[in-house]
Amino acid sequence: MESAVFNLIKDLDQSTTNWKVKARNNHVHAFAYPNIWNGFKTPVIEVGVYVFNQFSVKDAIDNLKPVQADICIRFSQYTMVTTVEDDGMIPAYKFEFLDLGDIFVEASKYQPQQQPEFAIDIIGVIEDFEPLTKLDTKFGMRDIVKFRICDSSNQHKVSVWGDLAVLANNIYTKELQSPVIAIITSTKVTTFMNTVQIGTLPSSKLYLNLDDESVTDMRMRLKEEGYLSKREKYLKAAKSEFVQTFMERMKLKDLNEKLTYDDLKKRIYTTFSVVKVDEDVAWWFYSCNKCQQMVRVL
Repeated sequence: MESAVFNLIKDLDQSTTNWKVKARNNHVHAFAYPNIWNGFKTPVIEVGVYVFNQFSVKDAIDNLKPVQADICIRFSQYTMVTTVEDDGMIPAYKFEFLDLGDIFVEASKYQPQQQPEFAIDIIGVIEDFEPLTKLDTKFGMRDIVKFRICDSSNQHKVSVWGDLAVLANNIYTKELQSPVIAIITSTKVTTFMNTVQIGTLPSSKLYLNLDDESVTDMRMRLKEEGYLSKREKYLKAAKSEFVQTFMERMKLKDLNEKLTYDDLKKRIYTTFSVVKVDEDVAWWFYSCNKCQQMVRVL
């Protein structure tokens, strides 16, 4: 059977290089130096399914590790890559989400100059999207896109940098289903003035309204919790204000008698029917069809 042919990721260790795994978007960090990667005869693309044979396993070190695993895979010149048919057994995507409500606690664990041990994946609704701009940083001028990521109870500021910012600016369009649910992988979370700051890394990826179970589940959860976008909240508040300030119904002839000083600050809505037109009074004029200005007849 196939399970006897391939090794499981959970069983990988440093005892040998004679490993063989079948993976699409596996849950262990794998890397290759550029000359090794460019030397693969089979191009490796996202969501493709491949068999990787002959690679080494190392301890995962350094900070901001992209996945929470103790090991990582290193491809070598002896690693073989083979494309195989997608049998649907492996999910197309794999994420390690941290709930938006837990991000502040996680970010507060580290000092300002201290790097978190792991990068995190987040999912939420995009609000207050600010189009692409350039920012002068210590690394020079960099492209940046800013927005807030929200759920029914939490919201945090997000800064997307570099090429990913350009991508975000291009794919965030009015045609996207609302609310727009974003998945951002490998983010760095910090705090500034008691506020969470979420930034992207070179390893970060951005997906908007991804065809994935996690997005479907969140959209259903938002609906159940009665989530309203910023625009929807504004319209609801405006409607509530309209209802509260609506005056009682009265006839026009009674308006002068009942109108008070406070009523002058309110909106007044009238309905009427035209029963007769006084043709002796010049209440109309000839106008231009384009500019609507009065036309003088010479």
